[in-house]
Amino acid sequence: MSNMFRLTIASACLAVAALTAPSATAEQRQIMPENGTYNSPDGDSIDVVVRHGRRDSIRVCLAVAGNITWWKSVEIYGNTGWPLGRIETQDNNRGPNCTDLATAQFDPNNSRILLLKAKGFGAHTGIVSFVFRPSDYDGRSINLMWNKD
Repeated sequence: MSNMFRLTIASACLAVAALTAPSATAEQRQIMPENGTYNSPDGDSIDVVVRHGRRDSIRVCLAVAGNITWWKSVEIYGNTGWPLGRIETQDNNRGPNCTDLATAQFDPNNSRILLLKAKGFGAHTGIVSFVFRPSDYDGRSINLMWNKD
């Protein structure tokens, strides 16, 4: 096998790995907006509305506009590196899809909500992590409406 052929195969493998690898470090980290719109650098627009909910729990809901069909997800992290909850939309499932989590599961210093979307070749990519203090959202419902993709 020639060196040029080996180099071409190695380059192709690296390109595929780069396209399919999760993008955990690519997302921005921001403080959770109380109410308002988050506009991502690549043009996404997501409304955040916080409402009253059930005491001792935090509810997170995700919905997407009618023209959005590609996969969207929200992962909720509390006290470990593993999500406490996950919500997804895709195709005709536009939400709202919700999950209720006990406030006691959350660590005051490590709680975040990660928004993900399918990008090129369907790669699931984190776009923003909203960090928050669980005590500020106890008994509240965090409603995310993905308006523009």
